Amino acid sequence: MKSSRAILFWLLCFVLSLWTAIANGGSVRFAVIGDRTGGHVEGIYEKMIDKVETYKPEFALTVGDMIEGYRDDPAWIIHEWNEYDSMVSKLSMPLHRTPGNHDIWSDLSDSFFTARIGAPYRSFDLRGIHFVIIDNSRFEKTSEFPPDQLNWIAEDLSKNKGAAHIVALMHKPFWYDTVADGKPDTLHSLFCQYGVDAVFTGHFHDYFSGMFDGIIYTSVGSSGAETVPSPTGLYYHFAMVTVDDKGISIVPVSFEKEWKWDDFTIGEMKFTSKAKADGLSVTSPIEITDLSNLKEAKYEILLENICPDAPVDDTVRWTLPDGWSVTPDFAPIHLAHGQSKTLSFSATCSDRLYPLPTLSLMYPYASGKVFKIEQPLRVLRVADCVRAAEPPAVDGSLKEPVWTNAVTQLFAPDGSDMATDTAMFYFAHDDDNLYLAAICREQKMDSISASAADHDGGLFGEDCVGYFLQPDLTQQTSYQIYFNAIGTAFDQKLVVGEDGYADADRSWNGKYVVKTARGNGFWCVEIAIPLAQWNLKAESGHEWGINFRRKQARLRGMADFQPPIEYEPRSYGRLVMK
Repeated sequence: MKSSRAILFWLLCFVLSLWTAIANGGSVRFAVIGDRTGGHVEGIYEKMIDKVETYKPEFALTVGDMIEGYRDDPAWIIHEWNEYDSMVSKLSMPLHRTPGNHDIWSDLSDSFFTARIGAPYRSFDLRGIHFVIIDNSRFEKTSEFPPDQLNWIAEDLSKNKGAAHIVALMHKPFWYDTVADGKPDTLHSLFCQYGVDAVFTGHFHDYFSGMFDGIIYTSVGSSGAETVPSPTGLYYHFAMVTVDDKGISIVPVSFEKEWKWDDFTIGEMKFTSKAKADGLSVTSPIEITDLSNLKEAKYEILLENICPDAPVDDTVRWTLPDGWSVTPDFAPIHLAHGQSKTLSFSATCSDRLYPLPTLSLMYPYASGKVFKIEQPLRVLRVADCVRAAEPPAVDGSLKEPVWTNAVTQLFAPDGSDMATDTAMFYFAHDDDNLYLAAICREQKMDSISASAADHDGGLFGEDCVGYFLQPDLTQQTSYQIYFNAIGTAFDQKLVVGEDGYADADRSWNGKYVVKTARGNGFWCVEIAIPLAQWNLKAESGHEWGINFRRKQARLRGMADFQPPIEYEPRSYGRLVMK
Protein backbone atom coordinates (compact mmCIF):
# COMPACT_ATOMS: atom_id res chain seq x y z
CA MET A 1 0.00 0.00 0.00
CA LYS A 2 2.81 2.40 0.93
CA SER A 3 4.55 1.56 -2.35
CA SER A 4 1.40 2.38 -4.36
CA ARG A 5 0.99 5.67 -2.53
CA ALA A 6 4.61 6.53 -3.20
CA ILE A 7 4.24 5.81 -6.91
CA LEU A 8 1.07 7.94 -7.09
CA PHE A 9 2.83 10.75 -5.23
CA TRP A 10 5.76 10.76 -7.65
CA LEU A 11 3.43 10.64 -10.66
CA LEU A 12 1.57 13.67 -9.36
CA CYS A 13 4.85 15.46 -8.77
CA PHE A 14 5.96 14.65 -12.32
CA VAL A 15 2.77 16.03 -13.85
CA LEU A 16 2.95 19.16 -11.71
CA SER A 17 6.58 19.65 -12.66
CA LEU A 18 5.68 19.55 -16.35
CA TRP A 19 2.96 22.15 -15.89
CA THR A 20 5.31 24.29 -13.86
CA ALA A 21 8.01 23.95 -16.52
CA ILE A 22 5.72 25.32 -19.17
CA ALA A 23 4.51 28.15 -16.96
CA ASN A 24 8.02 29.10 -15.89
CA GLY A 25 10.22 28.97 -18.90
CA GLY A 26 10.20 25.33 -20.01
CA SER A 27 9.27 24.60 -23.61
CA VAL A 28 7.45 21.97 -25.64
CA ARG A 29 8.08 21.54 -29.35
CA PHE A 30 5.79 19.70 -31.74
CA ALA A 31 5.13 19.58 -35.48
CA VAL A 32 1.82 19.96 -37.34
CA ILE A 33 1.91 18.25 -40.74
CA GLY A 34 -0.35 19.35 -43.61
CA ASP A 35 -2.36 17.43 -46.20
CA ARG A 36 -0.69 14.65 -48.14
CA THR A 37 -3.62 13.89 -50.45
CA GLY A 38 -6.33 15.43 -52.55
CA GLY A 39 -4.05 14.78 -55.50
CA HIS A 40 -0.76 13.76 -53.94
CA VAL A 41 2.53 14.53 -55.68
CA GLU A 42 4.78 11.47 -55.61
CA GLY A 43 7.73 11.71 -53.25
CA ILE A 44 6.97 15.10 -51.67
CA TYR A 45 5.35 13.87 -48.45
CA GLU A 46 8.14 11.39 -47.80
CA LYS A 47 10.70 14.21 -48.08
CA MET A 48 8.57 16.35 -45.77
CA ILE A 49 8.56 13.58 -43.18
CA ASP A 50 12.36 13.51 -43.44
CA LYS A 51 12.37 17.27 -42.85
CA VAL A 52 10.18 16.92 -39.77
CA GLU A 53 12.55 14.29 -38.40
CA THR A 54 15.52 16.66 -38.66
CA TYR A 55 13.75 19.08 -36.27
CA LYS A 56 13.30 16.34 -33.66
CA PRO A 57 10.00 17.57 -32.20
CA GLU A 58 8.72 15.75 -29.14
CA PHE A 59 5.65 14.60 -31.07
CA ALA A 60 3.79 15.39 -34.29
CA LEU A 61 0.18 15.80 -35.41
CA THR A 62 -1.57 15.88 -38.76
CA VAL A 63 -4.49 18.00 -39.95
CA GLY A 64 -5.88 15.16 -42.07
CA ASP A 65 -6.00 13.87 -45.65
CA MET A 66 -3.37 11.19 -45.26
CA ILE A 67 -4.73 8.70 -47.84
CA GLU A 68 -6.52 9.35 -51.14
CA GLY A 69 -9.56 7.32 -50.08
CA TYR A 70 -13.01 7.72 -51.64
CA ARG A 71 -13.14 4.05 -52.54
CA ASP A 72 -15.33 1.74 -50.46
CA ASP A 73 -13.17 -1.30 -51.02
CA PRO A 74 -11.82 -2.79 -47.75
CA ALA A 75 -8.70 -4.25 -49.36
CA TRP A 76 -7.90 -0.91 -51.00
CA ILE A 77 -8.44 1.06 -47.79
CA ILE A 78 -6.08 -1.28 -45.94
CA HIS A 79 -3.53 -0.93 -48.75
CA GLU A 80 -3.63 2.87 -48.58
CA TRP A 81 -3.26 2.98 -44.79
CA ASN A 82 -0.37 0.50 -44.97
CA GLU A 83 1.25 2.74 -47.58
CA TYR A 84 0.84 5.77 -45.33
CA ASP A 85 2.15 3.97 -42.25
CA SER A 86 5.25 3.01 -44.21
CA MET A 87 5.87 6.67 -45.08
CA VAL A 88 5.65 7.92 -41.50
CA SER A 89 7.55 4.99 -39.99
CA LYS A 90 10.71 7.12 -40.28
CA LEU A 91 9.45 9.41 -37.52
CA SER A 92 11.12 8.74 -34.20
CA MET A 93 8.40 10.58 -32.28
CA PRO A 94 4.69 9.76 -31.69
CA LEU A 95 2.27 10.85 -34.46
CA HIS A 96 -1.33 11.85 -33.67
CA ARG A 97 -3.75 11.91 -36.59
CA THR A 98 -6.70 14.16 -37.39
CA PRO A 99 -9.21 12.75 -39.91
CA GLY A 100 -9.76 14.55 -43.21
CA ASN A 101 -12.37 14.02 -45.89
CA HIS A 102 -9.97 11.74 -47.79
CA ASP A 103 -9.54 9.62 -44.64
CA ILE A 104 -13.21 9.36 -43.67
CA TRP A 105 -15.81 9.70 -46.42
CA SER A 106 -18.28 6.93 -45.56
CA ASP A 107 -19.35 4.68 -42.71
CA LEU A 108 -17.00 1.98 -43.97
CA SER A 109 -13.96 4.28 -43.99
CA ASP A 110 -14.99 5.58 -40.56
CA SER A 111 -14.88 2.02 -39.18
CA PHE A 112 -11.39 1.47 -40.61
CA PHE A 113 -10.12 4.77 -39.16
CA THR A 114 -11.57 3.94 -35.74
CA ALA A 115 -10.17 0.43 -35.68
CA ARG A 116 -6.73 1.47 -36.86
CA ILE A 117 -6.18 4.89 -35.29
CA GLY A 118 -8.87 5.51 -32.70
CA ALA A 119 -12.02 7.56 -32.31
CA PRO A 120 -12.25 10.21 -35.06
CA TYR A 121 -12.88 12.87 -32.41
CA ARG A 122 -11.00 12.58 -29.16
CA SER A 123 -8.75 14.46 -26.74
CA PHE A 124 -5.52 13.78 -24.89
CA ASP A 125 -2.88 15.52 -22.81
CA LEU A 126 0.78 15.81 -23.73
CA ARG A 127 3.35 17.76 -21.74
CA GLY A 128 0.71 19.82 -19.99
CA ILE A 129 -1.07 20.74 -23.24
CA HIS A 130 -4.64 19.57 -23.80
CA PHE A 131 -5.25 18.58 -27.43
CA VAL A 132 -8.73 18.29 -28.93
CA ILE A 133 -9.12 16.44 -32.24
CA ILE A 134 -12.37 17.40 -33.99
CA ASP A 135 -13.84 15.34 -36.82
CA ASN A 136 -15.38 17.52 -39.55
CA SER A 137 -14.40 15.14 -42.36
CA ARG A 138 -17.97 14.67 -43.61
CA PHE A 139 -19.40 18.09 -42.80
CA GLU A 140 -19.15 21.42 -44.62
CA LYS A 141 -20.19 23.71 -41.77
CA THR A 142 -20.65 23.58 -38.01
CA SER A 143 -24.45 23.43 -38.28
CA GLU A 144 -24.09 19.99 -39.90
CA PHE A 145 -22.30 18.51 -36.87
CA PRO A 146 -24.30 15.81 -35.09
CA PRO A 147 -25.27 16.98 -31.59
CA ASP A 148 -23.29 14.22 -29.91
CA GLN A 149 -19.96 15.55 -31.19
CA LEU A 150 -20.77 19.19 -30.38
CA ASN A 151 -21.91 18.18 -26.89
CA TRP A 152 -18.73 16.15 -26.45
CA ILE A 153 -16.56 19.10 -27.52
CA ALA A 154 -18.31 21.43 -25.06
CA GLU A 155 -18.05 18.89 -22.24
CA ASP A 156 -14.39 18.09 -22.93
CA LEU A 157 -13.37 21.74 -23.10
CA SER A 158 -15.32 22.52 -19.94
CA LYS A 159 -13.53 19.75 -18.05
CA ASN A 160 -10.13 20.94 -19.24
CA LYS A 161 -10.47 24.72 -19.21
CA GLY A 162 -7.87 24.85 -16.45
CA ALA A 163 -5.17 23.34 -18.68
CA ALA A 164 -2.05 25.41 -19.15
CA HIS A 165 -2.74 25.43 -22.91
CA ILE A 166 -5.49 24.03 -25.13
CA VAL A 167 -4.91 23.29 -28.83
CA ALA A 168 -7.67 22.19 -31.23
CA LEU A 169 -7.18 20.50 -34.61
CA MET A 170 -9.73 19.82 -37.36
CA HIS A 171 -9.37 19.28 -41.06
CA LYS A 172 -11.68 21.77 -42.76
CA PRO A 173 -11.21 25.47 -41.92
CA PHE A 174 -14.79 26.43 -41.12
CA TRP A 175 -13.34 29.62 -39.64
CA TYR A 176 -12.50 30.85 -43.15
CA ASP A 177 -16.16 31.60 -43.90
CA THR A 178 -17.32 32.52 -40.40
CA VAL A 179 -14.84 33.82 -37.86
CA ALA A 180 -12.71 35.64 -40.44
CA ASP A 181 -15.82 37.44 -41.74
CA GLY A 182 -17.15 38.33 -38.32
CA LYS A 183 -20.00 35.82 -38.55
CA PRO A 184 -21.23 33.62 -35.69
CA ASP A 185 -19.46 30.29 -35.32
CA THR A 186 -20.46 27.70 -32.73
CA LEU A 187 -17.00 26.18 -32.46
CA HIS A 188 -15.30 29.56 -32.07
CA SER A 189 -17.76 30.48 -29.32
CA LEU A 190 -16.85 27.28 -27.48
CA PHE A 191 -13.14 27.96 -28.02
CA CYS A 192 -13.52 31.45 -26.54
CA GLN A 193 -15.64 30.26 -23.63
CA TYR A 194 -13.23 27.56 -22.53
CA GLY A 195 -9.86 29.14 -23.26
CA VAL A 196 -8.60 27.45 -26.41
CA ASP A 197 -5.27 29.00 -27.35
CA ALA A 198 -4.64 27.78 -30.90
CA VAL A 199 -6.50 26.06 -33.74
CA PHE A 200 -4.87 24.22 -36.66
CA THR A 201 -6.67 23.26 -39.87
CA GLY A 202 -5.81 22.02 -43.38
CA HIS A 203 -7.91 21.09 -46.45
CA PHE A 204 -7.24 24.20 -48.58
CA HIS A 205 -3.63 23.23 -49.36
CA ASP A 206 -2.82 26.92 -48.72
CA TYR A 207 -1.10 28.53 -45.75
CA PHE A 208 -2.77 31.47 -44.01
CA SER A 209 -3.16 32.70 -40.45
CA GLY A 210 -5.20 34.97 -38.21
CA MET A 211 -5.79 36.00 -34.62
CA PHE A 212 -9.41 36.22 -33.45
CA ASP A 213 -10.46 36.96 -29.87
CA GLY A 214 -6.99 36.00 -28.71
CA ILE A 215 -7.08 32.60 -30.43
CA ILE A 216 -4.33 31.78 -32.93
CA TYR A 217 -5.78 30.25 -36.10
CA THR A 218 -3.43 28.59 -38.59
CA SER A 219 -4.25 26.90 -41.87
CA VAL A 220 -1.36 24.53 -42.55
CA GLY A 221 -0.91 24.20 -46.30
CA SER A 222 0.14 21.20 -48.31
CA SER A 223 2.82 18.82 -47.11
CA GLY A 224 2.47 16.69 -50.25
CA ALA A 225 -0.86 17.36 -51.98
CA GLU A 226 -1.21 19.30 -55.21
CA THR A 227 -0.77 23.00 -54.60
CA VAL A 228 0.91 26.17 -55.85
CA PRO A 229 3.26 28.52 -53.98
CA SER A 230 1.60 31.18 -51.86
CA PRO A 231 2.08 34.85 -52.83
CA THR A 232 4.99 34.96 -50.38
CA GLY A 233 6.66 31.98 -52.06
CA LEU A 234 5.87 29.47 -49.32
CA TYR A 235 5.35 26.08 -50.96
CA TYR A 236 5.28 22.60 -49.41
CA HIS A 237 5.72 22.90 -45.65
CA PHE A 238 4.77 21.86 -42.13
CA ALA A 239 4.38 23.98 -38.99
CA MET A 240 6.86 23.82 -36.09
CA VAL A 241 5.19 24.87 -32.83
CA THR A 242 6.89 25.91 -29.60
CA VAL A 243 5.00 26.35 -26.32
CA ASP A 244 6.87 28.13 -23.52
CA ASP A 245 6.51 30.91 -20.98
CA LYS A 246 6.01 33.39 -23.83
CA GLY A 247 3.00 31.49 -25.14
CA ILE A 248 2.62 29.67 -28.45
CA SER A 249 4.83 30.45 -31.42
CA ILE A 250 4.35 28.90 -34.86
CA VAL A 251 6.94 28.71 -37.63
CA PRO A 252 6.06 27.37 -41.09
CA VAL A 253 8.99 25.27 -42.34
CA SER A 254 9.53 24.60 -46.04
CA PHE A 255 12.30 22.59 -47.64
CA GLU A 256 14.35 25.76 -48.05
CA LYS A 257 13.79 27.87 -44.94
CA GLU A 258 11.65 28.97 -42.02
CA TRP A 259 8.88 31.54 -42.42
CA LYS A 260 7.00 33.92 -40.13
CA TRP A 261 3.59 32.86 -38.82
CA ASP A 262 1.91 36.01 -40.16
CA ASP A 263 3.73 36.17 -43.51
CA PHE A 264 0.39 35.53 -45.20
CA THR A 265 -2.78 36.34 -43.29
CA ILE A 266 -6.31 35.19 -43.93
CA GLY A 267 -7.22 38.74 -44.95
CA GLU A 268 -4.53 38.61 -47.62
CA MET A 269 -5.71 35.14 -48.62
CA LYS A 270 -9.25 36.39 -49.14
CA PHE A 271 -8.07 39.42 -51.10
CA THR A 272 -5.81 37.45 -53.43
CA SER A 273 -8.62 34.96 -54.07
CA LYS A 274 -10.92 37.80 -55.03
CA ALA A 275 -8.22 39.44 -57.16
CA LYS A 276 -7.73 36.20 -59.10
CA ALA A 277 -11.45 36.13 -59.84
CA ASP A 278 -12.12 39.83 -60.44
CA GLY A 279 -8.79 41.55 -61.04
CA LEU A 280 -8.08 39.81 -64.32
CA SER A 281 -10.72 37.98 -66.31
CA VAL A 282 -11.29 36.87 -69.88
CA THR A 283 -14.62 38.42 -70.86
CA SER A 284 -14.96 36.93 -74.34
CA PRO A 285 -13.70 33.34 -74.36
CA ILE A 286 -12.99 31.46 -77.56
CA GLU A 287 -15.77 29.07 -78.54
CA ILE A 288 -14.45 25.72 -79.75
CA THR A 289 -16.75 23.46 -81.76
CA ASP A 290 -14.13 21.56 -83.78
CA LEU A 291 -10.74 20.75 -82.26
CA SER A 292 -9.28 20.05 -85.68
CA ASN A 293 -10.04 23.55 -86.99
CA LEU A 294 -8.86 26.27 -84.59
CA LYS A 295 -8.95 29.44 -86.64
CA GLU A 296 -7.88 32.88 -85.47
CA ALA A 297 -10.19 34.17 -82.74
CA LYS A 298 -10.68 37.58 -81.12
CA TYR A 299 -11.19 37.95 -77.41
CA GLU A 300 -11.00 40.51 -74.60
CA ILE A 301 -9.65 40.57 -71.07
CA LEU A 302 -10.74 42.93 -68.32
CA LEU A 303 -8.27 44.26 -65.76
CA GLU A 304 -9.38 46.11 -62.64
CA ASN A 305 -7.38 47.39 -59.69
CA ILE A 306 -9.31 46.45 -56.55
CA CYS A 307 -6.30 47.02 -54.25
CA PRO A 308 -6.75 50.24 -52.21
CA ASP A 309 -3.07 50.43 -51.20
CA ALA A 310 -1.09 50.26 -54.45
CA PRO A 311 -1.36 50.66 -58.23
CA VAL A 312 -1.29 47.81 -60.71
CA ASP A 313 1.95 48.62 -62.49
CA ASP A 314 3.25 45.77 -64.63
CA THR A 315 3.18 44.23 -68.09
CA VAL A 316 0.63 41.60 -69.09
CA ARG A 317 2.56 38.74 -70.70
CA TRP A 318 1.63 35.49 -72.41
CA THR A 319 3.31 32.12 -72.04
CA LEU A 320 2.69 30.30 -75.32
CA PRO A 321 2.72 26.50 -75.76
CA ASP A 322 3.87 25.05 -79.07
CA GLY A 323 1.47 25.79 -81.88
CA TRP A 324 -0.11 28.87 -80.30
CA SER A 325 0.36 32.52 -81.19
CA VAL A 326 -1.19 35.54 -79.47
CA THR A 327 -1.10 39.12 -80.77
CA PRO A 328 -0.01 41.30 -79.07
CA ASP A 329 1.97 39.01 -76.79
CA PHE A 330 2.39 41.66 -74.06
CA ALA A 331 0.82 44.95 -72.92
CA PRO A 332 2.06 47.47 -70.30
CA ILE A 333 -0.50 48.25 -67.60
CA HIS A 334 -0.82 51.07 -65.06
CA LEU A 335 -4.03 51.28 -63.06
CA ALA A 336 -4.74 53.33 -59.96
CA HIS A 337 -7.18 51.97 -57.39
CA GLY A 338 -10.64 51.63 -58.90
CA GLN A 339 -9.47 51.98 -62.49
CA SER A 340 -10.13 49.29 -65.09
CA LYS A 341 -9.03 48.59 -68.64
CA THR A 342 -10.11 46.27 -71.43
CA LEU A 343 -7.47 44.73 -73.70
CA SER A 344 -8.16 43.03 -77.03
CA PHE A 345 -6.11 40.11 -78.36
CA SER A 346 -6.25 37.60 -81.17
CA ALA A 347 -5.13 34.00 -80.89
CA THR A 348 -4.35 31.25 -83.38
CA CYS A 349 -3.62 27.59 -82.76
CA SER A 350 -2.00 25.52 -85.50
CA ASP A 351 -1.66 22.31 -83.49
CA ARG A 352 -3.55 21.00 -80.44
CA LEU A 353 -5.82 22.96 -78.12
CA TYR A 354 -4.20 22.00 -74.82
CA PRO A 355 -2.25 23.14 -72.95
CA LEU A 356 -3.63 26.67 -73.29
CA PRO A 357 -1.65 29.93 -73.39
CA THR A 358 -1.31 31.50 -69.94
CA LEU A 359 -1.64 35.18 -69.12
CA SER A 360 0.38 36.54 -66.17
CA LEU A 361 0.43 39.82 -64.28
CA MET A 362 2.05 40.96 -61.02
CA TYR A 363 -0.79 42.28 -58.87
CA PRO A 364 -0.63 44.16 -55.54
CA TYR A 365 -2.37 42.71 -52.48
CA ALA A 366 -0.99 45.21 -49.94
CA SER A 367 1.46 48.09 -49.87
CA GLY A 368 4.81 46.70 -51.04
CA LYS A 369 3.37 43.22 -51.63
CA VAL A 370 2.58 41.74 -55.04
CA PHE A 371 1.73 38.29 -56.32
CA LYS A 372 1.51 36.72 -59.73
CA ILE A 373 -1.93 36.15 -61.20
CA GLU A 374 -1.83 33.48 -63.86
CA GLN A 375 -4.93 32.85 -65.94
CA PRO A 376 -5.17 30.48 -68.90
CA LEU A 377 -6.79 31.67 -72.06
CA ARG A 378 -10.45 30.90 -71.57
CA VAL A 379 -12.08 28.60 -74.08
CA LEU A 380 -15.55 27.14 -74.36
CA ARG A 381 -15.72 23.66 -75.76
CA VAL A 382 -19.20 22.97 -77.06
CA ALA A 383 -21.11 19.69 -76.78
CA ASP A 384 -24.37 19.16 -78.66
CA CYS A 385 -27.42 17.93 -76.79
CA VAL A 386 -29.68 16.42 -79.44
CA ARG A 387 -33.45 16.45 -79.19
CA ALA A 388 -35.02 13.05 -78.61
CA ALA A 389 -38.07 12.42 -80.77
CA GLU A 390 -38.96 9.62 -78.36
CA PRO A 391 -37.68 9.26 -74.80
CA PRO A 392 -34.87 6.67 -74.75
CA ALA A 393 -35.50 3.63 -72.58
CA VAL A 394 -33.13 3.92 -69.66
CA ASP A 395 -31.97 0.31 -69.75
CA GLY A 396 -28.21 0.58 -70.28
CA SER A 397 -28.37 -0.71 -73.88
CA LEU A 398 -27.81 2.63 -75.67
CA LYS A 399 -29.49 1.24 -78.79
CA GLU A 400 -31.73 4.23 -79.58
CA PRO A 401 -30.84 6.46 -82.56
CA VAL A 402 -30.42 9.42 -80.23
CA TRP A 403 -27.12 7.89 -78.97
CA THR A 404 -25.10 8.55 -82.12
CA ASN A 405 -23.27 11.85 -81.56
CA ALA A 406 -20.49 11.09 -79.07
CA VAL A 407 -17.88 13.39 -77.53
CA THR A 408 -14.65 11.38 -77.60
CA GLN A 409 -11.83 13.93 -77.48
CA LEU A 410 -10.84 14.15 -73.83
CA PHE A 411 -7.69 15.22 -72.00
CA ALA A 412 -5.77 14.62 -68.79
CA PRO A 413 -6.31 17.32 -66.12
CA ASP A 414 -3.09 19.08 -67.18
CA GLY A 415 -4.16 19.16 -70.84
CA SER A 416 -1.93 16.29 -71.95
CA ASP A 417 -3.21 13.11 -73.57
CA MET A 418 -5.71 11.34 -71.36
CA ALA A 419 -4.33 8.61 -69.14
CA THR A 420 -7.33 6.30 -69.43
CA ASP A 421 -8.87 3.94 -71.93
CA THR A 422 -11.19 5.70 -74.36
CA ALA A 423 -14.62 6.99 -73.38
CA MET A 424 -17.66 8.25 -75.28
CA PHE A 425 -20.15 10.73 -73.82
CA TYR A 426 -23.64 11.37 -75.22
CA PHE A 427 -26.24 14.06 -74.49
CA ALA A 428 -29.93 14.30 -75.38
CA HIS A 429 -33.06 16.04 -74.14
CA ASP A 430 -36.78 16.44 -74.50
CA ASP A 431 -38.88 19.13 -72.87
CA ASP A 432 -38.89 17.49 -69.46
CA ASN A 433 -35.66 15.50 -69.15
CA LEU A 434 -31.93 15.70 -69.72
CA TYR A 435 -30.52 12.37 -70.88
CA LEU A 436 -26.88 11.41 -70.33
CA ALA A 437 -24.98 8.33 -71.43
CA ALA A 438 -21.37 7.20 -71.44
CA ILE A 439 -19.42 4.19 -72.69
CA CYS A 440 -16.12 3.58 -70.88
CA ARG A 441 -13.70 1.16 -72.51
CA GLU A 442 -11.81 -1.19 -70.16
CA GLN A 443 -9.10 -3.57 -71.30
CA LYS A 444 -9.25 -5.55 -68.05
CA MET A 445 -12.89 -5.92 -67.11
CA ASP A 446 -12.15 -7.77 -63.88
CA SER A 447 -10.32 -4.67 -62.61
CA ILE A 448 -13.46 -2.49 -62.53
CA SER A 449 -13.91 -1.02 -59.05
CA ALA A 450 -17.49 -0.14 -58.08
CA SER A 451 -18.59 -1.15 -54.60
CA ALA A 452 -20.07 2.08 -53.17
CA ALA A 453 -23.78 1.33 -53.00
CA ASP A 454 -25.07 4.18 -50.81
CA HIS A 455 -26.05 7.55 -52.25
CA ASP A 456 -23.21 10.06 -51.70
CA GLY A 457 -20.93 7.15 -50.82
CA GLY A 458 -17.21 6.90 -51.50
CA LEU A 459 -17.08 6.49 -55.24
CA PHE A 460 -14.49 9.06 -56.35
CA GLY A 461 -11.72 6.47 -56.29
CA GLU A 462 -13.82 3.98 -58.24
CA ASP A 463 -14.66 3.63 -61.91
CA CYS A 464 -17.14 6.42 -62.49
CA VAL A 465 -18.25 9.29 -64.70
CA GLY A 466 -18.86 12.80 -63.40
CA TYR A 467 -20.78 15.83 -64.63
CA PHE A 468 -20.77 19.49 -63.63
CA LEU A 469 -24.03 21.11 -64.76
CA GLN A 470 -24.89 24.81 -64.70
CA PRO A 471 -28.53 25.08 -65.82
CA ASP A 472 -28.64 28.91 -65.60
CA LEU A 473 -25.65 30.75 -67.08
CA THR A 474 -26.58 33.93 -65.18
CA GLN A 475 -26.10 32.24 -61.80
CA GLN A 476 -22.90 31.07 -60.12
CA THR A 477 -24.66 27.88 -59.07
CA SER A 478 -23.91 24.44 -60.46
CA TYR A 479 -24.37 20.78 -59.60
CA GLN A 480 -21.71 18.08 -59.33
CA ILE A 481 -23.15 14.65 -60.14
CA TYR A 482 -21.13 11.41 -60.33
CA PHE A 483 -22.24 7.85 -61.11
CA ASN A 484 -20.11 4.76 -60.56
CA ALA A 485 -20.14 1.58 -62.64
CA ILE A 486 -23.05 0.10 -60.65
CA GLY A 487 -25.17 3.27 -60.87
CA THR A 488 -24.62 4.76 -57.40
CA ALA A 489 -24.87 8.55 -57.39
CA PHE A 490 -22.89 11.20 -55.56
CA ASP A 491 -24.16 14.75 -55.89
CA GLN A 492 -23.92 18.19 -54.35
CA LYS A 493 -24.88 21.77 -55.08
CA LEU A 494 -22.03 24.25 -55.66
CA VAL A 495 -22.39 27.98 -55.05
CA VAL A 496 -19.48 30.34 -55.71
CA GLY A 497 -19.07 33.12 -53.15
CA GLU A 498 -17.57 36.58 -53.50
CA ASP A 499 -14.10 35.23 -52.72
CA GLY A 500 -14.21 32.95 -55.78
CA TYR A 501 -14.47 29.75 -53.75
CA ALA A 502 -17.36 27.33 -54.20
CA ASP A 503 -19.28 26.19 -51.15
CA ALA A 504 -20.53 22.63 -51.45
CA ASP A 505 -23.98 21.72 -50.16
CA ARG A 506 -24.02 17.93 -49.78
CA SER A 507 -27.56 17.98 -48.44
CA TRP A 508 -28.78 18.57 -52.00
CA ASN A 509 -29.90 15.32 -53.59
CA GLY A 510 -31.04 15.10 -57.18
CA LYS A 511 -33.56 12.74 -58.76
CA TYR A 512 -32.33 10.34 -61.43
CA VAL A 513 -33.23 7.23 -63.31
CA VAL A 514 -29.97 5.27 -63.79
CA LYS A 515 -29.04 2.00 -65.42
CA THR A 516 -25.56 0.56 -65.96
CA ALA A 517 -24.41 -2.40 -68.01
CA ARG A 518 -21.23 -4.23 -69.00
CA GLY A 519 -20.16 -5.72 -72.30
CA ASN A 520 -17.09 -7.01 -74.06
CA GLY A 521 -14.38 -4.57 -73.00
CA PHE A 522 -16.59 -1.76 -71.71
CA TRP A 523 -19.06 -0.61 -69.10
CA CYS A 524 -21.75 1.97 -69.76
CA VAL A 525 -24.26 4.12 -67.95
CA GLU A 526 -27.56 5.67 -69.09
CA ILE A 527 -29.28 8.40 -67.07
CA ALA A 528 -32.50 10.43 -67.18
CA ILE A 529 -32.58 13.60 -65.09
CA PRO A 530 -36.05 15.16 -64.61
CA LEU A 531 -35.77 18.93 -65.11
CA ALA A 532 -38.70 19.75 -62.86
CA GLN A 533 -36.31 19.65 -59.88
CA TRP A 534 -34.76 22.82 -61.30
CA ASN A 535 -38.09 24.27 -62.49
CA LEU A 536 -36.80 24.05 -66.05
CA LYS A 537 -37.73 22.79 -69.46
CA ALA A 538 -35.07 22.00 -72.06
CA GLU A 539 -35.86 23.94 -75.19
CA SER A 540 -33.95 24.18 -78.45
CA GLY A 541 -31.36 26.96 -78.34
CA HIS A 542 -30.90 26.84 -74.58
CA GLU A 543 -27.30 26.63 -73.32
CA TRP A 544 -26.01 25.18 -70.08
CA GLY A 545 -22.55 25.30 -68.57
CA ILE A 546 -21.01 21.84 -68.52
CA ASN A 547 -17.90 19.86 -67.81
CA PHE A 548 -17.50 16.11 -67.47
CA ARG A 549 -14.95 13.39 -66.89
CA ARG A 550 -14.28 9.67 -66.78
CA LYS A 551 -12.25 8.19 -63.91
CA GLN A 552 -10.59 4.79 -64.28
CA ALA A 553 -9.54 3.04 -61.08
CA ARG A 554 -7.12 0.57 -62.67
CA LEU A 555 -4.99 3.32 -64.24
CA ARG A 556 -5.75 5.87 -61.48
CA GLY A 557 -6.38 8.29 -64.34
CA MET A 558 -8.93 10.85 -65.49
CA ALA A 559 -10.19 11.96 -68.90
CA ASP A 560 -11.72 15.46 -68.92
CA PHE A 561 -13.83 17.39 -71.43
CA GLN A 562 -12.45 20.81 -70.56
CA PRO A 563 -9.39 20.61 -68.26
CA PRO A 564 -8.70 21.36 -65.56
CA ILE A 565 -12.05 20.57 -63.95
CA GLU A 566 -12.89 23.16 -61.31
CA TYR A 567 -15.94 24.02 -59.23
CA GLU A 568 -16.04 27.54 -60.70
CA PRO A 569 -18.66 27.62 -63.52
CA ARG A 570 -16.59 30.10 -65.52
CA SER A 571 -14.26 27.18 -66.25
CA TYR A 572 -17.04 25.12 -67.85
CA GLY A 573 -17.80 24.53 -71.50
CA ARG A 574 -21.24 24.72 -73.11
CA LEU A 575 -24.01 22.20 -73.64
CA VAL A 576 -26.23 23.42 -76.49
CA MET A 577 -29.79 22.12 -76.77
CA LYS A 578 -30.56 21.28 -80.39
